[in-house]
This record gives sequence, C-alpha cells and structure tokens, in this order.
Amino acid sequence: MIRSLFRQKATAAMAHIAETTIDQRGLFRLQALKDSANRDRNLAAILALCHNAYLGDHRSLCRILGRFEILVDTRDDALATHLLSRGIWEMHVTECLARAISPGMTVVDVGANYGYFAVLMAALAGPKGRLIAIEANPAAADLLQVTLKRNGFMGRSKLHRVAVADKDQGTAWLRYAADTMNGNIHDKAPKLKSEQDRLVEVPLATLDSLIAPGTRVDVMKVDIEGAERAMWQGARRVLAENPKIAIALEVDNKRYADAAAFFEQIEADGFKLQMIEKNGEVRSCNVKELVEMKNPSLGMLWLKRQ
Repeated sequence: MIRSLFRQKATAAMAHIAETTIDQRGLFRLQALKDSANRDRNLAAILALCHNAYLGDHRSLCRILGRFEILVDTRDDALATHLLSRGIWEMHVTECLARAISPGMTVVDVGANYGYFAVLMAALAGPKGRLIAIEANPAAADLLQVTLKRNGFMGRSKLHRVAVADKDQGTAWLRYAADTMNGNIHDKAPKLKSEQDRLVEVPLATLDSLIAPGTRVDVMKVDIEGAERAMWQGARRVLAENPKIAIALEVDNKRYADAAAFFEQIEADGFKLQMIEKNGEVRSCNVKELVEMKNPSLGMLWLKRQ
C-alpha cells in the first residue's frame, strides 16, 4: 500500500515536470528558463533530451537546450564538450536572457561562436523578431550558418563574419585555439603559442556600421575575449538610439589597459553596473569592485540604463 502510494506520487510528480518543461513535440519549453528557482528541474529535462551524432571531419551535431540542433567542432574540449555531453552552457546567463527577451524583439549576439546563445535569442524573439549574429572566427561562423539554417532561423537572421572594433576599415589578425575556439584580435600577426593555435586575417567593423540607423535593438549579448572596449567605442550611435537596450557583457579587468576608465565610461553612458550571479540573480556592483576582483574572468555584466 505504501509503495503504491509512493509510485502514484512519483508518477504525478514526473507528469508535472513533463507538463511544465516539455511541449507536445517532446522538446524543452524555453519559457521554463525564466524561473531560476526551478533550475534543477530544467537541467534534468535538458540533460535527458541531450544527444549527439558524429558527422565526420571533426563535426558533430548535438541537441542543446532540449530542442535545437547545433554543429560543433569535436576538437574543441571547452564549449563543445559541454554542449555535447550536457546540452547547456552558462545557465545563469541563459536564464537572464530568457527573462529579458520577448517575441518581436531585435537581438544581437556579438561573438556568437557556434550559436548557442544565438539560437536561444532567435527562438525567444520569435518569427516576428530579428537576430543579428557576429562571429569573426571563420571556422565557427561556417558551423553557425549551418546551425541557423537547420533550425529555421535564416529568414530572420543576419550573420556578419567580422571582428567588431572601433573602426570600420582594415583588417586584424585573429589568433584562436582549435581546442577551445576562443580567440583574440591583434593589429600585427602574433606568434603562435602552440600546435593548436590558428591564425587568420579578418575584416574589422563597428556595430554602428553593421546595424542600420534607426534599428531598434532590444537585447545584446557580447563575448569577444577582451575586445569589449573597442566594441563599445564603435557603438556610440547604436547605444544612443536605444535607451532601453539591455546588454549581457562579458568583461575581464586583466585585458584592458585601463579597466577603470572602461567601466566608468559605461556608467557615464547611463548604464547601471550589475553582475549576473551564478544563481541567475542580478546584483548591483561598482567600478572599484570590478577593477579589484582577483578572478581575471569576471563573468557577465547585465547593463540597463537607470
């Protein structure tokens, strides 16, 4: 009798989880991400729906977020490893974007990589929304283009294969590692540090040149490995034209010649400094705290005008 009641309660609980996290097609409901309190339940559902298939030539197709198919490079033992095995990346940032983006919005992913956040943002913006994705790494951009097409987002997406900067002319050198796909921009061709390093010349462009005047931008995610200040300088018009924009901005105080000046500029442009905590919550921070943090990778700021 006791076991029977236990089974009934367990079955009812599983049915409730399925109802709130899985849709009629058996895919994860993105709206469930809005509630960080249910993170364990959401992670369990995403993990249960995660699978992958090796396609050859160092490419694998994997399911992320319990619903999208995305191409990754199997030589990448950083981001790709998480997507292949768990189908999730930076849950706290994922949840924050899920809460901020609604149908019809225009969203921008600067440093889109394989497109994990790009497809999430495009899906949340819906058929009437628009995605602008920017990726300088040609290897990642090739995979991203296939991913956008495979998930049905090409009609409402634009992919720019450039490095965002504070100028619109010329090129720079992108050095990236095949085992992480992370890269850095250099004015002159740098020396390769290991056999995994790759070097490619890429065009430069400002956000102001990539985003047409008058375009409403609602939410932007930026992850460009230390080039954030140059990006900010090249987005003066976009930032001015969009007073309600929300920005998830990865920052690293060790990568800026004057970190304090950069953070002060963000505040001078009217944005309140806030950090996305690992639990998915957003808390206020200040310039002094950001400059003095010992962890060189500070994580994501969440910027909105006050």
